[in-house]
Amino acid sequence: MYKILIVDDSEVFVKMIKVIIENNFDANVIIATSGRMAISKLSEKPDLIIMDIVMPGMDGFQTTQKIRKNPEYEEIPIIFLTGNDPKKEFIEKGINKEQVLSIGLNGSEIRSKAEIFKEEILNLGGVKTASNSNAIPGGSSKSIMVFEFDSQPEIQPMVTVINIDTSYLETLGIELLSGRNFSYDYSTDTANFIVNEKLVREVGLGPNPVGKNITQQGVPGVIPDINGVIIGVIKDYHFSSLHEQIEPLALNLNKSSNRTVVKMYKDDIQKTREQIKSIWEKYSPRPFDAEFIDLTFDANYNSEVKLGKIFIYFTLIAIFIACLGLYGLASFSAEQRVKEIGIRKVLGSKVNQIVLMLSKEYMILIIVSTILGWIGAYIIIEKWLVLFPYKINILSYSWIFISASIIASIIALLTISLRSVKTANSNPVDALRYE
Repeated sequence: MYKILIVDDSEVFVKMIKVIIENNFDANVIIATSGRMAISKLSEKPDLIIMDIVMPGMDGFQTTQKIRKNPEYEEIPIIFLTGNDPKKEFIEKGINKEQVLSIGLNGSEIRSKAEIFKEEILNLGGVKTASNSNAIPGGSSKSIMVFEFDSQPEIQPMVTVINIDTSYLETLGIELLSGRNFSYDYSTDTANFIVNEKLVREVGLGPNPVGKNITQQGVPGVIPDINGVIIGVIKDYHFSSLHEQIEPLALNLNKSSNRTVVKMYKDDIQKTREQIKSIWEKYSPRPFDAEFIDLTFDANYNSEVKLGKIFIYFTLIAIFIACLGLYGLASFSAEQRVKEIGIRKVLGSKVNQIVLMLSKEYMILIIVSTILGWIGAYIIIEKWLVLFPYKINILSYSWIFISASIIASIIALLTISLRSVKTANSNPVDALRYE
């Protein structure tokens, strides 16, 4: 039974990997959630170490250096997990979500003083802009209403409505394509709307939608109709996750809000956050509910990130086991042809010729397995991408399949060559005496 030491700072995730591996492979998984713990686990003598490079405290490289200093463990193979988290590399279309803090206005005491709270935040040196609204990009809280248009009376689309103030577009970096932003100088702006490109296209408002009449249908006896005009058009942006298409959106000037969004300068973000928390405590006895918007977006893709990590772990373990199997197969093949190799050496064959002879018979197997791998990977990825309305064309990334095949072939050939070189360098006299 193989012993595999997995070093990753996510304890819950690693425990899940341990269960999956031990239920499907003849392997015992040892867990370490830090570099120091990994060193202490070496006494269990693992056959393979899989380690995340980025960890709090002592990272993967520092841990490896300490392991290699001990001669007893210097031969243990170590595989690093590298690369950035894909969800952190993704930039949401149409908004700037860096250094943007979203604060939940939980409770009537803070909501009634939302404007005062925002104004005090704006006085902080680390704050660039701030805005009050009833929804944030990436969040699940939103209202959907039916709209009517004088120019297209037969079309009544369902539209997501977000109540905002005059600084919302600036705080989130949303681009205004035409028209103007809301202004408290115009008393009628509370009945007007700023819409996105998708709504303009879906209704067919034409190239100049600004100034056209728009009506938000209310609920009889509960919510009155809002009759106004379109005063601006914004660039489409993802206010939900990429699992959903960009939907028609209308922004309305309304001070009724449940969130304050704060855009901060890069310098000393944590200090600014603590200052905001101090202001919060002046107006509310409730816990300070605040989260950076990029983390809110990240939460939408946690399942994809976990799935990616699972594939990485299984791939590394499969490669390790496959290499052991190939090495054993190459050893068996060499033992079967030991006399043939001895005769060839006596007759003048060079080491590289013998290695090539022993290796080429595996090339057909490698080519066939590569083609099967391509087909399987293509089918699985295509089925997975169906979950996303916005997706890549896999054929445009065929270089990934080719690169993976080349790497897999090199690993296989190196494994085979290790045994082949040893056999080819053996004394031909010993080979001819064999049996």
